[in-house]
Amino acid sequence: MDTLNNYQEREVPFFGKNKSGLPLGDEETFREILPSENLDEAHDELVEINDEVLTRAINVKRGWTDDSKLYLRKPALELLKEYDRMLKEAFGWRVRVVDPYRPWTIQKKGFCWGVQKVVQNQGGVWEDFVAMAKRCLGGKGTPEEIEKVLQCFQDGDEFFSFVKPLAYDASKFVVDVPELLISGAANFGWVDLPLDKYALTPHSTGGVADLEWIDEKTDLLINVGVPVDTQGLPSAFPYFEDKVAPVLKPKVQGTDLQSLDGRKKYYKEMIRKNEPVQEYLKKTGVTVEQVLESDESFDELWNAIQKNRRLVANMAAELGIIFYGLESWHADFHNERGGVDVSKGVNGGPGYAIHIGKKSCAWGNATKLWEKLC
Repeated sequence: MDTLNNYQEREVPFFGKNKSGLPLGDEETFREILPSENLDEAHDELVEINDEVLTRAINVKRGWTDDSKLYLRKPALELLKEYDRMLKEAFGWRVRVVDPYRPWTIQKKGFCWGVQKVVQNQGGVWEDFVAMAKRCLGGKGTPEEIEKVLQCFQDGDEFFSFVKPLAYDASKFVVDVPELLISGAANFGWVDLPLDKYALTPHSTGGVADLEWIDEKTDLLINVGVPVDTQGLPSAFPYFEDKVAPVLKPKVQGTDLQSLDGRKKYYKEMIRKNEPVQEYLKKTGVTVEQVLESDESFDELWNAIQKNRRLVANMAAELGIIFYGLESWHADFHNERGGVDVSKGVNGGPGYAIHIGKKSCAWGNATKLWEKLC
């Protein structure tokens, strides 16, 4: 097994889009070759995660469900257990699962939560945003308002993909209303359209999990910079690398993110203003006030996050587990996806199927398996 230094010296590879050219979660392309009613083909068993690894049902805490049971595909769980064993044996760390398989009801709530967070982060008033979105839906919004609503939907969708509506009669809507606006409105219940509970998103496959890491000796969180589902560029896995990741925008709010100094400045402002990030850092043992007041302390924090991200990612890669580049917590269990070559960086259920010339993923969609369990 590699030494600690070897894990921490290797840069984190960036997986943001499929190298096949397909964007992540391209459900529409996938559904053209595989109707959703065929997604219940026999695949890997979906099993409950018991005491095999540490768990924290984050969606129960959020109030989205009262069911604390967590599920993964059986081979994915076996892979996760091996990852946990390696971390514990080498460093005394444990992996903790917070959000693995999601039924469509949780996916919908996640999208709605994400959009609300985007509006909140922009300083907007939610009631005003809803009124504006409904004006746009009725064809009465200005071009600027439509653009703003769509951007909020797109930003929210980056963290929780919306659930696609089933086929609907477009003639019932105002001409030229964007499909994303209709889909987002259907998730919020602003229009009466049934949602496709078998539509593919990565979490709905049962082959993906959002993770945290724990130091078994201290019971502190291992610091990877931000908590699960944090919106903002520092969530991108390579954000703390010395070389800028290709996904990062050149400038955000006047800050040059192509430079290391610019990214440090942007992250320090996030710490200063973002209370959930402050609370997260405290749970890792960081004194937030000291980090904000001392450049030396901040640089030490930055370097520690870089090393921790490299360690958890590079050790996982030995098992064929890779992390979605835009989310430092989102682990993809590639070995459970039909034996796809992980070096090609293909991500997302639809991307896998198309990349290897198949009409279905190696494991389809787990929702129907979950229904059988319930």
